[in-house]
Amino acid sequence: MAQPVGVPRLVLTPGSVARAVVLVAAWLIALAVLARARGSLVLFGLGVVGAALTLPLVGYLSRWVPRWLAILLVSLVAAGAVGLIGYRAVDEVDRQTDRVADAIDESVTRIESTPRYSDLADRLDLQQRASEVTKTLREDVSLDASRLSELAPTLASGASEIFIIWLFAVMMLAAGPPFVQAFIRLFPSPVTRARMQQVISVAHTRSTRYVGLMLLRAAALFGLTFVAAASLDLRVPTVLGLTVAFLSLYPCIGLFVGGVIFALAGALRWPDLVGPIVVLSVVLQALDVIYVQQRIERRSVAVRSLLLVVATLVGWEVEGLRGVLIATVAMIFLVAVIEEGMAIRDGSQPDPGLAVLPAVALEADPDALPPFP
Repeated sequence: MAQPVGVPRLVLTPGSVARAVVLVAAWLIALAVLARARGSLVLFGLGVVGAALTLPLVGYLSRWVPRWLAILLVSLVAAGAVGLIGYRAVDEVDRQTDRVADAIDESVTRIESTPRYSDLADRLDLQQRASEVTKTLREDVSLDASRLSELAPTLASGASEIFIIWLFAVMMLAAGPPFVQAFIRLFPSPVTRARMQQVISVAHTRSTRYVGLMLLRAAALFGLTFVAAASLDLRVPTVLGLTVAFLSLYPCIGLFVGGVIFALAGALRWPDLVGPIVVLSVVLQALDVIYVQQRIERRSVAVRSLLLVVATLVGWEVEGLRGVLIATVAMIFLVAVIEEGMAIRDGSQPDPGLAVLPAVALEADPDALPPFP
């Protein structure tokens, strides 16, 4: 049968087979190396994230002090702040976990002593189920002093990893900008280099601004939730505050979900307030979307909740909480890159490539410089 015209014919030669085998082997070796170096790469990724988020502050301080001193000051302050906040959060969550267990025991006892619900509690075996939950909270979540010897290796490993992440962050604060410039210089065209320079610079500025503004809003919501929980005499104000603050990082849905969790947590003590709290969370979510979130996105970048949820799920599946941090920050930066690139293509942002075109044309032909508007 004749070969159709224009259709390439597959020809296997010893050279093509050898190249295919080498390519597949190279990919397998690369995957094996990445799998073995996964832990170190994750720590390096966390260091890159920390350096990227604190680089604007280093640049701001560099106006008055030498850059190496600005890097040292920012890294030490960031390490101290993260350590202090982490210690206080863990301590509060540990103490309030015991309070949650006590509150569950008291609530179950009160329900069983009520004639209206005692039969239902017996049929559901509520006492046994509550005992299993409280036992898990006290033995697996709470940091009892008797478990410190068991947790000592884990705590030591975590401390060493935090120190390594800090070192990576300091290194990237010093060497990160030259690395980016070296990457941009790999492109042969000056026009492409100019565009890449603007896209990366603007995307970094917008993504760090987005993260900073969202963290400020989360801190404000943490304070409001903590005050509300303490006013209602709930036993876990810090846990509820941290939960609502974390969920608020997901725009359009996070504040509502946090309000529902707050209502469920308060149901044991104030069951009549569940409905009003849910309605209030709906109203606050709507006001947040209309007034707060839009202002944040206008000053930074618009990131949809679906993208953040996907990044969270992928990061958690790959590397747990550390993977979530890396994946979400990478997703925000990627959205900012796409947004700036599309703006340059559509003309809503000035094309930096046009500024270097006259110099490129002059270098190619000094006697023929095309006109530019």
